[in-house]
Amino acid sequence: MLNMIKLTDLSYKDTFNTGFEIYKTNIKAIALLTVMVQIPLIILERIAMLSLIDFLTLLGFDNLRNGYVSSNTVLEALLITDLTNLSGVYLPALNHTFYTVIGVLLVSWAVLSPLISSGSAFIAKSAAHDNETEGSHMLSVVVANIGKTTVTALLALICMAIGFFFFVIPGIFMMISFFFAVPAVIVTGKWGFGAIFESYKVVKGRWLKTFFFIILSTVFSFLLVYLSSAFIGIAYAFLPYNIIIDSIFIILRSILLSYFIVVECLYFVNKHFVKNITQ
Repeated sequence: MLNMIKLTDLSYKDTFNTGFEIYKTNIKAIALLTVMVQIPLIILERIAMLSLIDFLTLLGFDNLRNGYVSSNTVLEALLITDLTNLSGVYLPALNHTFYTVIGVLLVSWAVLSPLISSGSAFIAKSAAHDNETEGSHMLSVVVANIGKTTVTALLALICMAIGFFFFVIPGIFMMISFFFAVPAVIVTGKWGFGAIFESYKVVKGRWLKTFFFIILSTVFSFLLVYLSSAFIGIAYAFLPYNIIIDSIFIILRSILLSYFIVVECLYFVNKHFVKNITQ
């Protein structure tokens, strides 16, 4: 099936099956990339959580200082807090927390998370050319393109945000059309609006098919998250709850979820090559 990636328009079933074959073959490289990305993500998430804990402690949630606190506990405390009536000494603390969280989210979404997509795109592209992926080579390509993938991801996010802010339907249209912008950087060599346009060209004429494919992949991803969360909940009945164990679970779950990123990148690689052949 791998030698058909560049020649045949793969069905949903073939895309998932071929993606799993690529995932199994390159599991070491995928695990290496996932660990490289997830460790900084975990650190950044902890920084955001500590900032929120400091702010909520100032508001009287002293129990959040007792040992290691999960992100769910912090978010629950935040949801019951009325942030609209804060004044005086609380405003600087609120501003500091807000900008810290926004900064962490931007770095996570625009810099670190796209690295998984770019690495997966490189693996899918290599499979299309019947080449084996070496972890060191993949990482060198990912790191070399980090500036291009960051700019591309930011531009795509801004375009989608504008679409959702003014009109929901254009936002949804752009979200699907620009979905493969980051993989396009690795596959086509273009970046910024060039990569966004390459994503649009692949989706054009097959928007609904792509929409349902992304929905299907997302549903399977959420199902895996749900099942893994249930397993983690059972595991914590026998294990102490601390940041080290929690981080290990997060990394293991991310390695499993990387399968769906590989599948999505394979979808783009396949449609990109087939579209170029038929033109």
